[in-house]
Amino acid sequence: MRRFALLTLCLAATLSAQEIPVQNVSPAQLVPADKGVSKAQVVELRQRGRQRAYRNDARTTIGMPCGGICAGQLYVLGDGTLGCWALDGNTYFGGVGHTSYDTYRPARPIAQGFAIAVRAVDGAVTRATLDDAGYDAIEFVGEYPRALVRYRTKDKTVPRVDVDLEVFSPFVPLSARDSAWPATVLRFSVKNTSDVLAEVALGGWLENHVFADQRSPLTTRRRNRAVGDNGVTTVLMDAVERRPPLPAGPAVTRVLADFESGTYRGWTVAGEAFG
Repeated sequence: MRRFALLTLCLAATLSAQEIPVQNVSPAQLVPADKGVSKAQVVELRQRGRQRAYRNDARTTIGMPCGGICAGQLYVLGDGTLGCWALDGNTYFGGVGHTSYDTYRPARPIAQGFAIAVRAVDGAVTRATLDDAGYDAIEFVGEYPRALVRYRTKDKTVPRVDVDLEVFSPFVPLSARDSAWPATVLRFSVKNTSDVLAEVALGGWLENHVFADQRSPLTTRRRNRAVGDNGVTTVLMDAVERRPPLPAGPAVTRVLADFESGTYRGWTVAGEAFG
């Protein structure tokens, strides 16, 4: 809102400057240096606003874009999980016309999430998933291009730590190169709220969705590989052709019984149909 007010003031000053003849006038003369903004207004515009946190049902339909440039459409949802996953043009369709603006909970076509486990000094382990199933007092702060998710609880038994999650795609003003990474960053912060030492472990999972709409277990095999280089480790997901195993040699015919002996030896004769 404050930025909008500043633009409005600048626009008003620009309109008043139209009285200046435009012939042989430099662009600097068309926009006067004095915009008519008082020092008090400038101070007010520079003051930091109040952070708005969404809680309870207000988080239900949240889907803030967090995908990298040219990397498809990806949302961070109200509980910090990822949704939409419109990466290949097949897993999501936003609708046509008025249906694009309907209120809905963003889809989660791909299994993904994180969980935390805390081991106390007595060896007891407490676990919880970092989503609505694990916590019942989550707060979501959307300040694009950055989202902050705070995992808190009222009644559920969860590890005695505060977990905060930052989700963003790299966005660096005046640096196109650093802002063009096709990546989404999830940064977790954990704070021990107890007065004793604790061992914390954080784990995550992500479904391999390659060939999601056309893969067959008979012809396609999904593959996950850990790849490391220069101290950085990543998981490379792809799909490879699956070839059915061939027999080691020609098939062997094994005769269990035939009717070429001329007798019924080895068979039990019953009824009147046998001569």
